[in-house]
Amino acid sequence: MNIIITIYSVNGYSGYVALSAICKSGPACNAGKLSFSFNPDTVYVPAGGYATSTMTITADEQAPVSSIENTVRIIGVDASSGVSNSTTITVNVTK
Repeated sequence: MNIIITIYSVNGYSGYVALSAICKSGPACNAGKLSFSFNPDTVYVPAGGYATSTMTITADEQAPVSSIENTVRIIGVDASSGVSNSTTITVNVTK
C-alpha cells in the first residue's frame, strides 16, 4: 500500500525532514509483520510551502489478518536541530 505524505511549513519553517515510521500496536505490529519505507526518505520543506514523500507499507505473508487496527506512528525529524513531530495512522491487514 502506498500513501502520499505531505509535510507543510509552519511559522516560516524551512529545512530537511527525515521520515520514518514505527509500528505501535495491533496484531501485525505485535507479530513484527509490517514494514515501512519512504521515497524519498528525506525531503526539503521550503518556507511557506510543502514537500511530499511516498510511504510504502508492506505486510509480510505471515501477517495476521484481523479487523483489529494496527497503529503506526509516522515521524519527521529536522535534520539540523533534531526536533521531531509525528502523527498516527491506522492500518488494517486484509488478504
